[in-house]
Amino acid sequence: MTSMDFHAKNSLMVTVCDDELDYGGLRPAEARKAQSVAIRVYNLAEGKHERTCFNSKHGVSCARFTHHPRSIVYASSKEWNNESWHREVDNNTIWHHSLTDNAMVRMFKKGHTDSVLDIEVSKVDDLFFSCSKDKTVKLWDLRLQEAQRTLRINSLGLDNCREPRMVLDPDPYDGTKVDRMVWVGGEGGHIVCFDTRTLKAFENSVIMPHQHYRAGLPCDESPIKCLKVGNDGNLLAFSLQSYRGAVIYVYDTDPLHYKKDLTRPKYTFYAGEGGGEFDFSPDDKYLLSAGPRGSVFVWNLENGKKVAELPSARRNISCLKWLPTHQLFATGGQTDDDEGVAGASLWVPTFLPNLQEDLRNGH
Repeated sequence: MTSMDFHAKNSLMVTVCDDELDYGGLRPAEARKAQSVAIRVYNLAEGKHERTCFNSKHGVSCARFTHHPRSIVYASSKEWNNESWHREVDNNTIWHHSLTDNAMVRMFKKGHTDSVLDIEVSKVDDLFFSCSKDKTVKLWDLRLQEAQRTLRINSLGLDNCREPRMVLDPDPYDGTKVDRMVWVGGEGGHIVCFDTRTLKAFENSVIMPHQHYRAGLPCDESPIKCLKVGNDGNLLAFSLQSYRGAVIYVYDTDPLHYKKDLTRPKYTFYAGEGGGEFDFSPDDKYLLSAGPRGSVFVWNLENGKKVAELPSARRNISCLKWLPTHQLFATGGQTDDDEGVAGASLWVPTFLPNLQEDLRNGH
């Protein structure tokens, strides 16, 4: 499984997996290139799989819901050379896709020149951001084909960044939750926060790699696996790979008012061979991370201790995401059997009784 996302208001989940179909009419070489990607939609309120859309032409990565519950945006994951049997496919293109009729709504032109690594959709309007190996972050409007603005990552001091990652951070002091900040990170955990309006970095809102080496393990050449902010905007976490496995660093953040300390991490969690996927609970009191052999670690963000380890029937976890409006989170990965089939699991957090009480009370 390569992508997983929840709709912001409707009880819907979308997942993306590589699926092999029967291409009996194609020559073997063509059939290998035509391996399909399956986009699956699940209705979480009814607990059922709604439909599957196959894409054998472009491939799918970084799939994200738009405001409409039946449309997503994603980036192409296949690359074709001039001798390819499918010449019309554009590399690194971003697409607006309708899940209702499995049709393209719009292709976003003149985009990135290398693989797209992240897509983040705004919670309040039709804008979204994309981040690529070409060392740019682009701002798009779902209604228009061309990028509205482009930020070159080297202007933020990330000159040597090879695999940048990005996450939107709503302004916690703005009642509209406008996405005014974007955190962009590179190898070793060098992370910069910039203003989406001016495309300039916030002063004193930089996390330098050497700051967390002292608190954890050396990961100076490791790209960021996962980068997320808490639901109230006051926490930021990212994961790196070390010789002991995944390491997750948690920072207090308050970029607009400079109240928090970015000189060292608040907590450092060792997730072992879990791959580095994680997410915050809705109240930001817990962090869940992928552990070894498909397990899930639960970390208390008030004292920094691991409070639970949840076993799983999956061989690994490649996606982990919490649905903030419901008492559940989802994991995706391969099953722990001979076939190793990719799939999703939904978890009810009975191990966190206080969280369940908070969610029932609307907190």
